[in-house]
Amino acid sequence: MLARPSAPARIIHRGASTLRLPQAAARWQAQGQQAAISALQNSGLVARHAYAEAPPRVEYKLTELDRTLIDPIRMLAQWAEANGDAILDAQEHA
Repeated sequence: MLARPSAPARIIHRGASTLRLPQAAARWQAQGQQAAISALQNSGLVARHAYAEAPPRVEYKLTELDRTLIDPIRMLAQWAEANGDAILDAQEHA
């Protein structure tokens, strides 16, 4: 990716709209986050509560099902921290 300020503006065409790259990236990132939250909701891992007020307010919280993942995820993180160097070494020699 070009990081120079003098680089020409990148234009992305999507349907009838034209977006500059930063605008498109922000939109796609937001869409990706929305899709991830929806997937977590549909899986019963996140609960959503929308409040009928202006401006709109929405809160998300972990469900009891999601709370059962906390310890296994912590264990996985500890394993990754303990074995990260070995994994990187294996990747370099592959």
